Amino acid sequence: MLAMRDVHIRRASSDDAELIGELGARIFVETFGATNSPEDMRDYVASSFGVDRGREEIVDPGSMVFVAETGGTARGFARLQAGDVPAEVRGKRPVELVRLYVEQAAHGTGVGARLMQHCIDVARAGGHDVMHLGVWEHNARAISFYRKYGFVRVGEHTFMLGSDAQTDWTMVLALHPGAG
Repeated sequence: MLAMRDVHIRRASSDDAELIGELGARIFVETFGATNSPEDMRDYVASSFGVDRGREEIVDPGSMVFVAETGGTARGFARLQAGDVPAEVRGKRPVELVRLYVEQAAHGTGVGARLMQHCIDVARAGGHDVMHLGVWEHNARAISFYRKYGFVRVGEHTFMLGSDAQTDWTMVLALHPGAG
């Protein structure tokens, strides 16, 4: 496993739009491609990733995108977003962890842990009291990872992957005592 100091986290700039689009599409396909139809994967990837979509997410004033690198190579990224909040999420200033994507080759190396801790630290420093996310009910690895950080399931919602209605769990993490 890499030492935390070997994982560099930086805020993405608009120059990273292509990187975020490519990395997001590649990681999504390697993670979910085998368990979903090629048509649904194609439709979702086309609408959710790419240079233009990456740029939109990076420059959105309510959004923060972070890139995790080891040895100068991007291994993953995360996106925090303030805004819409599911009804089951309580808090005065919630923030959503929209994406935390790490390439499979970097699983278990500390990249995801470093990226998660960075997001938690940034959210706390920004005055957010609760972090929430949606995770596919069948993504046991991710659910276990989030639980290690203290996230708990508070509900579920429908996630459309192309034409396939899937169930995502809504999970929350209280960032300050008494929050959540």
